[in-house]
Amino acid sequence: GLQFREVPAQGEIKPINTPEIRNALNGRRAIVICKNHSLRGLFQHHLSHGNIQVAAIESIDTSMIPQIVGSQPDFVVLDARFQSAPAVEALADALASHRIPTQAWFMVGTPKPDWITRQPTDWPVRVTYKPLSREKLIFGLIELHQIVIGNPDGAAKIQSMRSHNLNSKKVEEFAHRFPARILIVEDVPMNQKIATMVLRKMGYQSIETADNGLEGVERVSRGGIDLIFMDLQMPVMGGVDATLKIRESFHLERQPVIIAITGHALAGVRESCLRSGMDGYITKPITVTAIQQVISDNASKLPSSLAAVQA
Repeated sequence: GLQFREVPAQGEIKPINTPEIRNALNGRRAIVICKNHSLRGLFQHHLSHGNIQVAAIESIDTSMIPQIVGSQPDFVVLDARFQSAPAVEALADALASHRIPTQAWFMVGTPKPDWITRQPTDWPVRVTYKPLSREKLIFGLIELHQIVIGNPDGAAKIQSMRSHNLNSKKVEEFAHRFPARILIVEDVPMNQKIATMVLRKMGYQSIETADNGLEGVERVSRGGIDLIFMDLQMPVMGGVDATLKIRESFHLERQPVIIAITGHALAGVRESCLRSGMDGYITKPITVTAIQQVISDNASKLPSSLAAVQA
């Protein structure tokens, strides 16, 4: 079928090409680990666009890990496909223990591996799905860097620029048009922070977080939640099971709107979300535009008291 993409107006500079973005990581050092020659070259090419120094490694074994960690890179970009599983697991353990920011790339549909989920929650790691693009790579690394240096405002600004929505006043007024008490159910602390920052930029103040589906269900049972952003893959209880539990809660005064946060937009994933009772979905990494769209699409499902405010 036909595919449409946004084309910037003549003379408009795409955010990825602005000096602010191109120089955001100027001089930083990244190690790229990727078996595929063409993909490895593409990683290097895109990183050079961001003035990032790159060391590329085709294959890793456990003997190389001390050297990789000892070089103290600012980032590790890891494509674990076709790599030795024991080496990848040992590398992940080392990167996590040293809190080295890591961007892990996977094929669409690949579940989050154990070597990521078992790590301490303070490891700054981002799971990203192929196909590779310059925007995914560079913006993802900038967001990682902003979180690591403790600059939440910077991460929120990057999200805003990425969504091509530069009208900050309009963004900040969104919560006044679509007010809601929000719960973010997500097991990765960094993703919680980014989602919270983006929502605060849109004007939302009542934002809570839960670390897994079970905690989310327990929080919703106490009432006072209008809108939930629900990750799918979480320990203890995943997003689909949590949604089913919430939809079975007949004692709730009113059911919240539940939006899935997915790593990919495969048709099967979308259908399973909707079957469980979710009202929509957005894909990671989240953007201001995506959140605005999904909230607008579900405005009629928000509590009547809130809908009246919007009228």
